[in-house]
Amino acid sequence: MAKKPYDPTDFMKAFDPEAIRKMFDPQNMLAAFQQGAEKFDFSKLMERNKQQLEAMAEANKAAAETYRDLIAKQMAIFQEVIAPAQKMIAESSDPDKVKAQTEKINEAMAEALAMMKTLADNTRKANEEAFAAFKAQVDEAIKAATKK
Repeated sequence: MAKKPYDPTDFMKAFDPEAIRKMFDPQNMLAAFQQGAEKFDFSKLMERNKQQLEAMAEANKAAAETYRDLIAKQMAIFQEVIAPAQKMIAESSDPDKVKAQTEKINEAMAEALAMMKTLADNTRKANEEAFAAFKAQVDEAIKAATKK
């Protein structure tokens, strides 16, 4: 069986909520602090921040679900826009008629892909704006954490 031209399955694995949860697992994050461990009680640090870690994990899970939903919406747009062309091909018994309709099929596909791209571009733009809004807060948190 030939592979589909675009199979989002592998891409969607990156947004699996379980994979996201593992990425932000407190034990994994704790491992990043192994240098200088003798100077610090990391178990207390993690316990004191448990609620924030759990909230972050839930927020990341929601973000992953949002991306999964984006892909599903793109595929729904694609299917909806090209459905009339697919129906015409399926119902036609005349190959010459189908060939004559190739331009309409191409137009439908181009329109579907343009809509899918617009949806992705709008999502990317919203993410960039959200990140920019929080960048100053991140910078302030870093300054506060590194003050002597």
